[in-house]
Amino acid sequence: MVRKYLAGIRVNDETLALEEIRRVGISGEFMSSPHTFQHFRGNIFEPRLGVRLQRSLADARSNLIARAEDRVDALLVAPRQPTLDEATRKELLRIEERYSRT
Repeated sequence: MVRKYLAGIRVNDETLALEEIRRVGISGEFMSSPHTFQHFRGNIFEPRLGVRLQRSLADARSNLIARAEDRVDALLVAPRQPTLDEATRKELLRIEERYSRT
């Protein structure tokens, strides 16, 4: 939510949607509008782990802890790029070797 706040609010012809406001009019609603459908996901905060189901519709893995565990498992099995270059890795191993002898 903080990142979303710090990113600010984009104000342009597309986000203002003045034509859509004129089309819908004063007594209309925007929930069924194609413009709303196209833009709503990027404009509200949607946590990845939060469960947004009715309890009666949720299964055993539809709770915050289970979803967090599933996310951790997925991160652990995913391939990762090395965070150190080869020269740095060798230097650290050399330092470790030197200090492990004492």
